[in-house]
Amino acid sequence: TGQQKQRLVPGRGAVHGLAFSPDGRHLLIEATDGVMRWDVPLGKEDGAVTERSVAFSPSGDSFAVASGSAVTLWDTAQLRVRDRIQTGQQDMRAVALSPDGRRFALRGKDGSIAVWGLEAQQQLFKLPAKFPVMWDSSAFSPDGKTLATGCLYVETVTMWDMPTGQRKLALGGARAPVAFSPDGSLLATGGASNNIILWKAASGEQWRVLSGHL
Repeated sequence: TGQQKQRLVPGRGAVHGLAFSPDGRHLLIEATDGVMRWDVPLGKEDGAVTERSVAFSPSGDSFAVASGSAVTLWDTAQLRVRDRIQTGQQDMRAVALSPDGRRFALRGKDGSIAVWGLEAQQQLFKLPAKFPVMWDSSAFSPDGKTLATGCLYVETVTMWDMPTGQRKLALGGARAPVAFSPDGSLLATGGASNNIILWKAASGEQWRVLSGHL
């Protein structure tokens, strides 16, 4: 119907990112002062951590937070730390978890994206960025075979092959944020004039433009 169902007023500064749990019960709200866990059915905050840049695991039982030089895995229900990985790089942001939960992607201070293996806790490869392009957003495809990266201020989105790290497609006129449809057939990106652009993920063909949504 397009009717507003609920209005959330976090009260912890500006909101920078959102992530729903797979079951839809929890919403992680990344704000200036940290990450809040919001109980969606009850419509209220029920926990918080003082870190930023978040992504849920495929099962929803944990979420990853990038802060400083570390990535921390948190238990969603208990809000306790499961694991912490030191990357050796400062100001890591834009974390994304692969569908199988075995890899994660991080944006570094230089704007590049580093793909890490969770089990080995080591960097697998780096996806380069050259000023003024900085990868502000990243998303794995549902099958885990593609990683999309987008720049917020320069209209360029690139799709990379996983796990080789080779460039597959470049989408002109597209920018961050980026998100795949549940079946992986479409990629949604930002565009000019606050538009959302839907692309056919396999070919890079523009499919539809949704006007005035950003």
